[in-house]
Amino acid sequence: MKTPKVAKTVEINKNPRSIKNPDIYKDIPISWQLNRIDDGSRWGVSVFREKIKLVNNEKLFDGFHDIKDEIGIALIDMMGKEFDSIESFLEKLYQEANVQLSADELKIILGAIEQNIFWKDIYPTLIHFEKKTWFEIEQETFYGRGKNKTKHHSIKISEIISEARGRLEDLKIEDIDELFSIRLTGKIRIWGIRKQSHFQVLWFDLKHEICPSLKS
Repeated sequence: MKTPKVAKTVEINKNPRSIKNPDIYKDIPISWQLNRIDDGSRWGVSVFREKIKLVNNEKLFDGFHDIKDEIGIALIDMMGKEFDSIESFLEKLYQEANVQLSADELKIILGAIEQNIFWKDIYPTLIHFEKKTWFEIEQETFYGRGKNKTKHHSIKISEIISEARGRLEDLKIEDIDELFSIRLTGKIRIWGIRKQSHFQVLWFDLKHEICPSLKS
């Protein structure tokens, strides 16, 4: 008589690799992902395509005595005029002054350039955030009135304006129920999708209009 086969006992893996702590991201610094920015919307990178101009600030005024006369005359003529880039501004300056800039002169002049909002306000703040863990970011609150209200938080898609919801439909982003909003400065918010420690940037909301009901 054949010996009946006995099913092998299933061993329980005490340390299954497939089981992960869903909150492990909280101890990791934020990592920006910029490949999903919605350039088809009015909150894409087009908001930063602003012109630059020379402004008569204190640094330029104090440094004028260290600038060659030819350069000073050219700067006065170019004051307040808009240029597409730093490169086009310097090219025009070389044409007008017909002399080379020293390193000190360049430093003085660049200090009087009114830069677009990305380099002036956004970029430095993004770098600052990279030094923080997600736990630290999620714990930041406002001071004073409403101090228990977090600065950065998830917001249900049903709460954002219809124009933004329409963009999500156009982008075929239909498998999520909420977006994450990060407050950079007074009104400026960055909207995106948090995937563990990664933040997939969708929109640069400079006027805090994507979810106006949550203005603070």
